[in-house]
Amino acid sequence: MENDRNSGNQFVESSDRTPDDDPGITPEIAELKKTAELERAARLAAEANAEGFLRELSRNQRGLELLQTITMAANQATTIEQAMQIAVDQISAHTGCPLGHGYLQSEDG
Repeated sequence: MENDRNSGNQFVESSDRTPDDDPGITPEIAELKKTAELERAARLAAEANAEGFLRELSRNQRGLELLQTITMAANQATTIEQAMQIAVDQISAHTGCPLGHGYLQSEDG
């Protein structure tokens, strides 16, 4: 902001200059700012990727735990119906579905 010497009024000078055009900013500082911005963008992208990988890993881990639970229960079941009921119950709980069905194919096809 500057004073108009003739009238005593204050005015603001506008220009098309960017903060990087500031004569107080050396080329080295401008380059450091640019590098810092690029590094920040890369870090944010890496964090987003890591978050996605962790979600997928967690989902896969839960799937493996479901498979292990069903396998152990099926090995301990005394009938196929009992094993299927355990599997349907576990899958329904895993997926959040309140209802599940299992079907057996008859021996004659």
